[in-house]
Amino acid sequence: PRPPHGEPDYHDPILLPRGATVVDMATAIHKELGEGLKRARVWNCADHADGAWVSRAHVVADLEIFELET
Repeated sequence: PRPPHGEPDYHDPILLPRGATVVDMATAIHKELGEGLKRARVWNCADHADGAWVSRAHVVADLEIFELET
């Protein structure tokens, strides 16, 4: 997690199983965050430009950084 517009915290990553989605990641942080998630922005993604909006179904990959919108 990171503060808004701050640097990502690489020392406390969220570990997820292979194939996990943005919703799975949000739910791992807090159940209500996963339930209320609308979409997310992603950085360090091979398939999208930095800061691109992705759907709840986006499959997360190593070292991707997300900003979640509820």
